[in-house]
Amino acid sequence: MSDWVPHPRYGAKPRITGFDPDPDAPDVQLHYNVNFFTERQKADMLRYVGHVPEPRANQRHIPGTAIAADPSKQQPATLPVTHYYDIEKRCIECDRLFLFFAEEQKHWYEELGFKLDSDCVRCSPCRKIDRERKRDAQRPRT
Repeated sequence: MSDWVPHPRYGAKPRITGFDPDPDAPDVQLHYNVNFFTERQKADMLRYVGHVPEPRANQRHIPGTAIAADPSKQQPATLPVTHYYDIEKRCIECDRLFLFFAEEQKHWYEELGFKLDSDCVRCSPCRKIDRERKRDAQRPRT
């Protein structure tokens, strides 16, 4: 088991649902961040997008953590996502492992309106520092 950077809302370990959708089912479309594609998914991507993304280094999905998505709440996409998984990633700022939780993805893509090609590259503490840095840069100087 890994030691992940804690997230203030979702915790510090995967949220096990016991659910793994069948990626070969015709009504299942997993996000590219899951880092594996079935032959059917590769064919769909080639047909609709024109290429198959390369697997991303330093990230993997956590089996048994899937939750259902609501594609009607996502930004319009060629291939809407039907399920999210907790994803283990490495922060580009501090180089620590963190989880991009399935519930967090659902919030990003369905409530906040991020496009499905948006990706989380920083752990929660580094995202907070980055937001503060940007906020400080926008403040008027006196």
